[in-house]
Amino acid sequence: MKSSRLGDLLLSEIPEHPAHTTAPDLLHKLERNGRERLPVLRTIQRSLERLADAHPDLICDESKPHRWYWRAGTRNRALRRMDPSTALAFGMLEKHLASLIPEPFRDELDRMFRKAEDFTESIPDARLDRWKARTALGSALLQLPPANVNPEVLRVVQEALLDRIQLDLVYRSARHGEALELCLHPQGIVLADGVFYLIATDDGARDPAYYAVHRIESAYATTRRSKDIPGFDASRYVDGQRGLQFKTGRTIRLKLRIRWFLPLHLSERPLAQDQVIRPFDEEWSQLNATVIESEQLAWWLSSFGAQCEVLAPARLRKRMQEQAREVSRLYRKCDG
Repeated sequence: MKSSRLGDLLLSEIPEHPAHTTAPDLLHKLERNGRERLPVLRTIQRSLERLADAHPDLICDESKPHRWYWRAGTRNRALRRMDPSTALAFGMLEKHLASLIPEPFRDELDRMFRKAEDFTESIPDARLDRWKARTALGSALLQLPPANVNPEVLRVVQEALLDRIQLDLVYRSARHGEALELCLHPQGIVLADGVFYLIATDDGARDPAYYAVHRIESAYATTRRSKDIPGFDASRYVDGQRGLQFKTGRTIRLKLRIRWFLPLHLSERPLAQDQVIRPFDEEWSQLNATVIESEQLAWWLSSFGAQCEVLAPARLRKRMQEQAREVSRLYRKCDG
């Protein structure tokens, strides 16, 4: 291992006072990290002595073995806090969440991403490399390409949220198709399944709504102050909505007959805290749960086809019946 690489690693492993470490402790950490070419203890000791000459805030006491530590309040400033765990965190952030970082912070974070990448390449860590290679984010949903977002629109939306100013925009509704001119008060941004959603209120509404950013045709950040919802938190809001469900606002008592893998699947991942599943016969089980009525619920129920029958509420059962008849007519027409 080159002396500069060893020095960088040793600096990152030395804690701040009142904590401390020793040369044998540092050698043990190198062994535990799975390094194939380990320096000898004397090499580490000499490297620490050179580092102390270059870093006045790096302290060595007179105990045996010598205890090494950073002077209180100086470690982060001296290192810019790059060590294996921090490099891993920045790498995972860049891989999975970089698209959520607003433009005003991109330059500085891009520099940190490159610093983390250089650190990882210059000081290989077998455990770090293994973790990066053996972990991934996945989804059980059908994976579609990310929606095409105008980068200028996204930049304006992000800055309006950061600066607490109102947005004037042209939004094309998916349901009605027409272009709407809106004045919105940004409250948050959500990234879900490759799609950005702006959470915002408009001048005539009290409750926030979701707006797909890729459907914003133009956006202009005004000089008018936006009206924040007191204490608003995007994560709590999404959790309270049980995701992006585009709900009607009604709570319903859902009753289903389910079979195949669904009883096990829904016992592992319940629809609601009050969910109950009871065997109906050898083939079927009945599920009762209190849920929010939403378009996503209807789509989700439809995805199970003949493995799931809606028993209640009556209007949802009627909707599923009408949909099943329409699908049946469609396939009969195609076969004919």
